[in-house]
Amino acid sequence: LEKLAEFDFEVVHRPGKKHQNADALSRRACRQCGSGDDSSNVHVAAMALDSASPVERWQKEDAECMQ
Repeated sequence: LEKLAEFDFEVVHRPGKKHQNADALSRRACRQCGSGDDSSNVHVAAMALDSASPVERWQKEDAECMQ
């Protein structure tokens, strides 16, 4: 949260039906309507970059990323 304090932004609620581009990870399963699978069937892959990665170095050198 401290990092976000550096930016001037406003959070605005947007109803779910206005989220045309929502993906599977941003929508909660609806048990009443039967549109949700058991959460034990969900697999998430993660990738860890070491701190000296080229991506991190490129971001630090990119003026747009530093804003």
